Amino acid sequence: MTDGEVFADLLGEVEARRREFVVYAADEAEADVVAGFDTRNVTVTHRSLPSGGPPGFVVIRGPDGRFAGSVGIPEVREFLSPPIRRPWDDDWTGGGYRALLAVLDEALFVSFDRRQLLATSREIEDRAWRAGRGTLRVGFQSRASFELQLAFYRRLAADTDLDVHVYGSPDWIRDRPSIEGVTLHEAPEGLAAYWFLAFDGGGEAENACALVAEEWYPDDYRGFWSYDAGTVERIYDALGAVEG
Repeated sequence: MTDGEVFADLLGEVEARRREFVVYAADEAEADVVAGFDTRNVTVTHRSLPSGGPPGFVVIRGPDGRFAGSVGIPEVREFLSPPIRRPWDDDWTGGGYRALLAVLDEALFVSFDRRQLLATSREIEDRAWRAGRGTLRVGFQSRASFELQLAFYRRLAADTDLDVHVYGSPDWIRDRPSIEGVTLHEAPEGLAAYWFLAFDGGGEAENACALVAEEWYPDDYRGFWSYDAGTVERIYDALGAVEG
């Protein structure tokens, strides 16, 4: 099985695991914040709260119908229009945002834009930064996308003991000048079509995480993120075949 087929299979498996959002809110305007998740492999249902009662919140149920977690409406709003931060920024804790990422582990997202994917990517990079060791593997779909993040990855490699690997299409990776602390790999066409990150956890399985996404239309992505060490290992196995 090729590397691209592994990613396609992972997307297919995740797509079969649909989530349910049960929105508790006192008014329609508050409840409508969650309406966008109808396009993200999530079933959205609504329950009314009395006027003047508690703030609105969302209960999330897994594919088996079991309770997976709950978050407030403000966290959902932030998730839909996330801040872009760097691991070394200490002015944002993002507790609610991270809680929503955790309960949507291995849930398919559809119609994510580049900003939302970049914010999710930063969460994976933040885990790698805080661990300070291990291997981080990142795939870029174009040279322009990589150049925009070049200063970020230079610092990530320089200020940690991370082993950083970057993958891209041969038409731009092949003649790209070397970067201290970063290993560049030519990715075949099947792999170069994906935006991905995978961190092995730096020796701690609970820190392993990954993101896999494919662009369906310009700035319109589908994919998933995962905190499962087994899923990260499958991605690493596929990338190992590229490295030879």
